[in-house]
Amino acid sequence: MDCRPLEMTLFCANDIKDVNLFSKMDVYAVISISGAAKKLKLRTPVHKDGGTNPKWNRFCKFRLYDADLQQDSLKLKIKLISVRTLGETKIGKAVIPVKELLQNFGKDERHVTYAVVMPKGKPKGTVSFGYKFGDKFSAPLPVRPQAHKRAHQPVMAYPAGNLSLGGFDDIDDAFGGFDDGFGGFDDGFGGFDDGCDDGFDDGFDDGFDDGFDDGFDAGFDF
Repeated sequence: MDCRPLEMTLFCANDIKDVNLFSKMDVYAVISISGAAKKLKLRTPVHKDGGTNPKWNRFCKFRLYDADLQQDSLKLKIKLISVRTLGETKIGKAVIPVKELLQNFGKDERHVTYAVVMPKGKPKGTVSFGYKFGDKFSAPLPVRPQAHKRAHQPVMAYPAGNLSLGGFDDIDDAFGGFDDGFGGFDDGFGGFDDGCDDGFDDGFDDGFDDGFDDGFDAGFDF
């Protein structure tokens, strides 16, 4: 399967929402690619006292399958998070279709800036990064583990005149078919798991954490 590398350097964020009332924010970013066969994710170091204009200059590299790029299923997500004494607060995120980056790419590294959208849907601030795509190369697709067929077991023989096994002589074949079916179930459940990871993680993160932080911050800030 054809692949190509995506190399990017996350430079900084500017004029993002300040979720602290008294102290300067300590901010890090989580960079991920969703929609791929395997979710890709990494995080930057925390910029201490970075405030509303944190800087990281963090380099990262992802291997992307060409088939995913052509189907427009890949999204680059950059989440900004403030570290505080009693926990972390999500500031906002930028979501960019990877196909858009590919279509706008030439030969040299390209520098771009995208809006940061806060949990309630309003834009506030920007993130800036540089990126480039490398040349295509071939690599095998990731393979999910399959259920193994049961090894053939010897059948107990009975003397003539005793109870006959009859239709149960092929019980091993029946169990083999059952294992094949269960292998298909395993593949299907793997896809369900990937979908839950993207959907539930983002939904729970955006809903519960942001609701809790907004309510809690109204009275206190640490």
